[in-house]
Amino acid sequence: MPTQIEKMEAHAGHLLDVFIGLRERYALLHPMLFDQGTIGARGSGEQSRGFGILRRSLFLSCAQDIAKLSLDADERTPSILKIINALEDESLRRELEDRYARWVLPPIEDEADP
Repeated sequence: MPTQIEKMEAHAGHLLDVFIGLRERYALLHPMLFDQGTIGARGSGEQSRGFGILRRSLFLSCAQDIAKLSLDADERTPSILKIINALEDESLRRELEDRYARWVLPPIEDEADP
């Protein structure tokens, strides 16, 4: 059975994957919303219907991912809200700090110069 830290690491990895996918979709959506050249070239004429469908689909997908990343309270799915709530546990915070925030540099005399 995974420990609480292993669960948090897995949830953080999953959140990162979802966030990266969101950034990739938003990179496609951004010019469709804000670049007048793209909107003028693709958002009119015979291509306008497909352009609108694609823009709407990308927008809704991005909005759904943002909600999923930030607000999902289901115990089985990772979200930023759940990670923040889990970090209220002082012992968990200390363990994560020890693992990931405190770096100990090796002493110089242990290094061998080739």
